[in-house]
Amino acid sequence: MRPADGHFAEVFSEALRNRKLTLQRVHARLVAAGTPVSEATLSYWQTGRSTPRRTSSLRVLAELERILEIQPGSLVAAIDGRTFAQWDLTRVLPEPELVDAALSDLGLRDCRQYRGISVDDDVRIGADRTEKEVVSHVIIRADVVAIDRIPLIFQQEEGADGIPGVEAVAGCRIGRQVELPEIRMVVSEALFPRRLEPGDAHHFKYRVEWAPTTTPSFRWERSLANDHRQVVTSVTFAGEPPRTIHGYHLPSMDVSPEEPWPEDQLPGVPLQLVEGQVQYLTLDAPLGLHGVTWVW
Repeated sequence: MRPADGHFAEVFSEALRNRKLTLQRVHARLVAAGTPVSEATLSYWQTGRSTPRRTSSLRVLAELERILEIQPGSLVAAIDGRTFAQWDLTRVLPEPELVDAALSDLGLRDCRQYRGISVDDDVRIGADRTEKEVVSHVIIRADVVAIDRIPLIFQQEEGADGIPGVEAVAGCRIGRQVELPEIRMVVSEALFPRRLEPGDAHHFKYRVEWAPTTTPSFRWERSLANDHRQVVTSVTFAGEPPRTIHGYHLPSMDVSPEEPWPEDQLPGVPLQLVEGQVQYLTLDAPLGLHGVTWVW
């Protein structure tokens, strides 16, 4: 059988030898850390018969790097980039060719450079039922290589007169931008005040002001290109609130409709409105679309 990824197997095997650890001991320490992986899977990784491909497996790599006392991000860097197809930003965004070109223009195509830890979106819907703004708190961690910037991508629903405006609030500044007016989207780079080495975490905050529109909003969606420890969405309604609100997760953009869902087909779970606001929290959030939708 041809090894699936010989380089990863070499790096993993060398780290095991240097630390003089058996797979049995590594398995036990992973279990104790709350990131269990079977000895059989570890053996496959060591011999090159398979490599970590699922997000649940990829979470284990950071703990493995700590156990093996190797540089943070080195195991991820050793995996063939083709195994990261599921971390592709274009999977969770519309018009993937246009988005891909914009990311390439900014030099921000590789999602393996960082990993999301948490995101907290505070969304405001006006009394006219349209989107007004969102303020986002984000924590990321440099993963494979040192970074000093990441992409921010925002799109408005149909009917908007323009594209969103993005401004930095704390922990970053907005650099170059690629505007895609044909799909009401802007791709921006968030520049950090310091260079993040592999393993370094950083918190930053930004605000998005939506272009004027007369089309009532029916959802907020956050696209994740990799798994996060937590995703929090708060939606505040300034006027009369919707009669039904749900929180949900979808695996890809392909199953997110352009029109509102019928009320009896809303995805996810119902949310309770308290003083004009709903909150939706997801722990160990997988890649895909995390959203809140409502019916007026």
